[in-house]
Amino acid sequence: MIFLTHQHYFDYSKGQNLSQIEHEILAFLLSDSQNEQPCSIRMVAKELTTSTATIIRLCKKLGFSGYTAFTEKLRLEYTDHSPTEATQLLSANLNNHFTMYMKDYQDTLDALSIRDVTTFVQLLTTSQVIQLISDDSLAIFLTYIASKLQAEGFRTLVSTDKDTLQNFEKKITDTTLILLFSENQLTESLLEKINYAKQKKVTIIGFYGSTQPPNFKQWVDAKFEISDTDSKTLKTNSYDATVLILFNLLMSLVSDVSE
Repeated sequence: MIFLTHQHYFDYSKGQNLSQIEHEILAFLLSDSQNEQPCSIRMVAKELTTSTATIIRLCKKLGFSGYTAFTEKLRLEYTDHSPTEATQLLSANLNNHFTMYMKDYQDTLDALSIRDVTTFVQLLTTSQVIQLISDDSLAIFLTYIASKLQAEGFRTLVSTDKDTLQNFEKKITDTTLILLFSENQLTESLLEKINYAKQKKVTIIGFYGSTQPPNFKQWVDAKFEISDTDSKTLKTNSYDATVLILFNLLMSLVSDVSE
């Protein structure tokens, strides 16, 4: 049985003056593309009592570089229109995770305080040296945020809970603003740094997960709670993704003010 989406190859071939054997090869290849293990060119040649050169010539008449290019295209077309159980499951998971990520992002946006957004924009337009702090698990994530800020002309410092308090104290001398990223409860090392920053009256903006203790809000001057309700259900971490989208959104507001 020829898969319906392959009909255009027959339509196109009508103007290519195909021989009888080429028509037979085309029909065989279209049908064979639906099998999990398609035939090799030698197997096709043996099955149809023809030569591999004839098969390749047909593929080139149809606009392909050769047998492999044509048969791979046929397989992709068939998979797209007739997914296997595995691809159907993958598609369902993709939709589920996309829905989850978008819900977490929407919930985060819905919970935003315009006061905190205003504070973020004002501080980012007046701060020259920004320090990013988080636990070590978000170190790679901080690298992206730092590069984003540096591209906007900010001098950026980075600290994690692996840094000693002594090193942090040296960095805090030049710091005018701290951006704190914490998905889970703060480690003792981070708490020490936050307390020291508060003693030095450095402003802190927090991007935090919903598992933070209630008194977390007392440590920050502006706060953005990142929703991850569905993450627990699907066992997928959306904190990083949601923060990245939110941070880029907030930075676009900073750019608007700066222009």
